[in-house]
Amino acid sequence: MEKGSASGKFEDIDDDDLSRPLQLKRSFDNWYDFHLKSIIDDCRNRYMMILDDAQDRISRGLSALPSTKSTSIVDGFVENAILEYNQDPDAISFTSRTATDPVKDKRAQILTEDFIYRKDNTSNYHLWEESSLRAGATDGLEAAFVHWVKEAYEKPLPDRRVLKATGEEVPEAIYGALKDIYEFETVKNSQTITVRDTWVIDKLMPRRDCFWDPKIPYLDVNLGTYAGIMIPVTAEEIEKFKEIGVFDADFDMGEALGMLSSTRDGNDAAMQLSNYDFSDAERVDLQEKNRAELMIFFEKRDFQWFVQFSLQGTFELSTFQPVNDVFFNGRPVNRLPMVVGYCKSRLWDATGVGFPEVIAPIEDELSDHRNNANDIAKQIAQGGRIRLSPDHNVNLDDVLNARAFEAEKDEVEFIQYPTGLLESMRMDDARTQDIASLVPMGIADRSRQLAMKGSTKGLGLHQMAEQDNNAKLGVNLMIRNNTFFKPVLALIAHLTMAFESDEVVLKIAARNAGTQFPTTFHNGRQIIDLTMFDFEFDVQINAGLGATPRYKKAQNILEIAKFRKEWNIPTDWGQIASQLNVLAGFNADQFNAQPPPPQPPEVDYKANINIDLAQLPPQAQMVLLQKMMAGGMSITAKVDGKNPQMQKAINESKQNGGIGLPERSGMAAPDMRGEMGAAMSAGGQQNAGIA
Repeated sequence: MEKGSASGKFEDIDDDDLSRPLQLKRSFDNWYDFHLKSIIDDCRNRYMMILDDAQDRISRGLSALPSTKSTSIVDGFVENAILEYNQDPDAISFTSRTATDPVKDKRAQILTEDFIYRKDNTSNYHLWEESSLRAGATDGLEAAFVHWVKEAYEKPLPDRRVLKATGEEVPEAIYGALKDIYEFETVKNSQTITVRDTWVIDKLMPRRDCFWDPKIPYLDVNLGTYAGIMIPVTAEEIEKFKEIGVFDADFDMGEALGMLSSTRDGNDAAMQLSNYDFSDAERVDLQEKNRAELMIFFEKRDFQWFVQFSLQGTFELSTFQPVNDVFFNGRPVNRLPMVVGYCKSRLWDATGVGFPEVIAPIEDELSDHRNNANDIAKQIAQGGRIRLSPDHNVNLDDVLNARAFEAEKDEVEFIQYPTGLLESMRMDDARTQDIASLVPMGIADRSRQLAMKGSTKGLGLHQMAEQDNNAKLGVNLMIRNNTFFKPVLALIAHLTMAFESDEVVLKIAARNAGTQFPTTFHNGRQIIDLTMFDFEFDVQINAGLGATPRYKKAQNILEIAKFRKEWNIPTDWGQIASQLNVLAGFNADQFNAQPPPPQPPEVDYKANINIDLAQLPPQAQMVLLQKMMAGGMSITAKVDGKNPQMQKAINESKQNGGIGLPERSGMAAPDMRGEMGAAMSAGGQQNAGIA
């Protein structure tokens, strides 16, 4: 979060009244508790396989088996969604809104690669994605707080000596020589060590962590008039936010730190069940490491969003400031850093529906039937139910467990049940089929009803069930993309344009995009030109557009490739091979052969050079003469007798057939004079007497 200057009608806003944010939050809490809380708590219990009447059943000696359908459906949806979003390298991308500008198209590719690098290396994206999908499929609502985080500290370094007149830094050796002549000053020196500098997505639980205008027509918080986020902050964070100007109110830091607490209000159903022991980390007393609840209150005024910070809505930390200045470094984003969405809408209501709620009536019947059948199975295994005479005098433990017991003839009677338990259990198939028709379910969830009794069309039924499942998954992801995921990605793009300053990340992104990021000069140093990283963009999400199994996608690609080849349609076969690699679980370029490096061109050393050898150093003269005598080049040299050593070397080389010039190793060949030289001139070493 960054603080900037106010704009619009900010000066006319009354900042003193803190009762309004608390009152609006209480209004939302009342709406949530009356409208959604019981439904969402029930969905969470179903996902965690908590049977509402488990204790009552157990106390009566009955079966208390929970249903696994809600859990398996939610987990299956999360797994399939993660695969859809991550298996295709082009599943998420940013495109330029200017269709005829190739430069901005390249910038959009850099923005895409920047997002991919940060989501894999610097942010909490993958952990958030799995957790948020699971919460959305269970509660029916997903909420997120998207913001930029920069954490750094100063590392002290030795002081610098600078020339007072120019401010130029001077090394210690020069300072020692000039300190009596010029005037110097000592400047404190330090290095900024960046710990974390990236965008972050925080998952929000409705009511406990966030609230919004419940009267909006669709679940888009930007259409409302107010919204808020409640997040825990440490004492160090409060001090840091005040230091950088996010908290601009004049408040007593000691009083603010006195509001640190070990408890926090919540509405998680698991925390409220008395018959299950769940540890709540938010209620652990950490003493000075406790946290205070920071309220980030957003209010729309004159079609512009403003934000105010306070502790628990009662202790003011800042005045109202424009959201664009605080969260987006002055960029005119004009939207909240908070997003709420769903994957399935509720009828005539601006909220979502969780999968456990959709199947709840049938799941209750299925669970009840399952427990009844299990009770009957246990009674059959025990020999049936037992009727005892009112005036019996028998030991019940012996009757239930012993092979023999003492009793009068009519005191004990065993009542047998019909043995058609298997037919009774098959009644579950119809209920499972009903559940499968309501929500996306995998083949493992459909169990026995996939190939019904007496049917020989198991493969056809399998394909029909898979297509039905994929259609539901595709529609659910499409709705989630438009209500939740696209706004989250748009906020990430705006934050990247506003705060991205890591040249290493930008260079990696530009390299992966196959382009160069524009540069400029600052203080004599070439740096990346961040001012060019500003353009209108669109978010493109391919996941969820008709979701199909990976093997089916591969088959479709092969069919398309065959068609294009037969009709001679220009096709990028490398792209097709890369996509097949991805669908098979490999890297896009896993099996690509690296082309051999090109052969270096042969260098022709022959040339006609007119040069005065006397003007060259002796070593260079030797090299040129060696090349000339080896036939590597033709040299027309001017030798005027001013260099007797060179003339002598030339004469000797002519006499010895080129031998006598320095070798590459630097060793000179022996000089052949007298009879050996004459023999060499006559025709070789043998004539010279060399054995």
